[in-house]
Amino acid sequence: MTKITDSKKKSNLTPHKCGPKFLFTPDELSKKIDKYFDTTPTEDITITGLCIYLNINKDTFYEYNKKPEFKNITEMARLKVEHAYELSLRHYGRAGDIFALKNFGWRDKQELAVGAGDFGSSLDKFVDKLGDKNE
Repeated sequence: MTKITDSKKKSNLTPHKCGPKFLFTPDELSKKIDKYFDTTPTEDITITGLCIYLNINKDTFYEYNKKPEFKNITEMARLKVEHAYELSLRHYGRAGDIFALKNFGWRDKQELAVGAGDFGSSLDKFVDKLGDKNE
């Protein structure tokens, strides 16, 4: 379990107009995120775990993503978390992994096959009905 410590680290970054204070420079954040992924077993990687490791809340993490200088860093971190769930799904096939991946934008896809004969038959019936109404 990651030890939660009170971060006293200060930077020259000012509070964002939406509220959360940015505690890291882009380089500092990148190094901290890399350390989280290097020291955390793949099956334990989560966005929440990353935020606890960084000593920030999830809203602050997503606020970092809105700043251009942090965007690539946070998007790659999210992609690494998504990858961990994808690997877990491949190995274990758990419903929780499916749920997590849906929160990353994955969706179930249902394909319906409509044969040309079916469509043509339906279209002919529709055209016939239109013709009957116009007579």
